[in-house]
Amino acid sequence: MGPNPRSAAEINNTTGKTLDGGADYCLRRRRLRGRGFGRDDEVGDKRLVGYAVDLGTKVATKLESGEQRVRLVTAKRGDLYVRTSIEASRPTRSATWTQKVKTLIIEHPIRQGFRLLGLTPAETTAKRVPLEVRLDSKSSPTFVVKEESL
Repeated sequence: MGPNPRSAAEINNTTGKTLDGGADYCLRRRRLRGRGFGRDDEVGDKRLVGYAVDLGTKVATKLESGEQRVRLVTAKRGDLYVRTSIEASRPTRSATWTQKVKTLIIEHPIRQGFRLLGLTPAETTAKRVPLEVRLDSKSSPTFVVKEESL
């Protein structure tokens, strides 16, 4: 995957029936804007269908090697408890050159034995947590995801 995100449409299956997979086409004013290949959608499924590369936005993400150890020591009724965890951060830098306000959805992978710090996602999947970042026109924000080992 390159530095440019994909433009996508959210598809919600509210038909009460399973929809067969196949070719997906995105049309705007009767002109083809993008295409892809979709999977079967069960009743109530919700997914993003990417249909084009957004050349007006660039995204760069890296896992910072600066993990820090956090220790918490407490004493209770003569017993000493020590808790050690590791905090890791993953900054995502983005830049947009268009006049449009956009929503960037970062699909953060779920790492076994870690939990997100300071973020409460609206939903999660089995492998990823979608996090939304608002991109104003001609902006370059940095979005940091912090995790703690359990």
